[in-house]
Amino acid sequence: MSEPEPAPEVRSRSVSADHAWPAIRFIAATVVLAALVCLAPAPNTGAVAATAGGLLIGDGGAPNTIAFVGNSVIDHVSRCDIDTRTIPEMAGAVAGRPALDLSYGGQSFAESINYAALALRKRAVRDVVIYVSLTQLSEDGFLDIRDQAFFGLVNGDLTVNDVAARIEVAPSVAMAASTAERAFTYKGVRYPDYAGLKTRYFSVEKAAMGCPENRGQNPAFIEANYWNAYARTPLRAGALADLAALGARATTARKALHVVLMPVDYEDLHALDPALEAQVRAAAATARQRLAGAGVTVIDLTSDTPAGDFVDRWCACGHLGEGGRLAVARHSALTAS
Repeated sequence: MSEPEPAPEVRSRSVSADHAWPAIRFIAATVVLAALVCLAPAPNTGAVAATAGGLLIGDGGAPNTIAFVGNSVIDHVSRCDIDTRTIPEMAGAVAGRPALDLSYGGQSFAESINYAALALRKRAVRDVVIYVSLTQLSEDGFLDIRDQAFFGLVNGDLTVNDVAARIEVAPSVAMAASTAERAFTYKGVRYPDYAGLKTRYFSVEKAAMGCPENRGQNPAFIEANYWNAYARTPLRAGALADLAALGARATTARKALHVVLMPVDYEDLHALDPALEAQVRAAAATARQRLAGAGVTVIDLTSDTPAGDFVDRWCACGHLGEGGRLAVARHSALTAS
């Protein structure tokens, strides 16, 4: 006589460990989202609220508009510049088309992704240009939880909006700083977090900088800062996936998304440490290849800019002087025309 089969409840318990976690994640995310929507159905931070609100209202501007998305690299102007226009202002003028500038200083990669997604839904917007620094493709911090919940509601299934994944990484759902903003050690020297860097190092470099701007006063710190910004954290698959998802959305909407990989100061990097330069170049090549392989239109400007066209070179932030901004604007405007 054959052995009886195990009772159904025993069988289900034996496999539940393999399948319960996705359900738990979904339930937890749903509960958190429901609470957040009830308590704060709008973005929390001022810049996010202003930009997102403007995108949700109206049709996006005049017909045939180009929307430009990015952080301080897009709108930073040196005190040494004669031409003080931002990149979107320059690009709009070169293209002869209306420009919708969605950039602001401190804008995170997650915010840029969501503004681009919102812009693609606007009737008047025909092209979206998202300016991406290599440092942003490694960004691993979180949005304010209310902002993340808001964007999840309006823009849906993008990696940067995955509250469930956030809960898995940080169960407290507290705001977490990105790796690059935390203290670090480089070549045996301990450096402070981002706030400490600004106080101890950035302020000194700013005070000593004249016109035209140069590389800075403390090469050991500047090299460490480049490593922290460009090489400490690897490229995130999720960041590349979100850009690919935006490209697919643009195609479906019969619009165009243009991802501009922003200039890297390879000239200074080479002078500081050729091995570090090679590491950053390899990361740029990987990003370009993966995005192009996913069908994303990539404008790779990482290696087109000499050191003299960068400003604030000590901060490893990629800020550009008027010549550098104009070169980027011409490339992106012509592609978007």
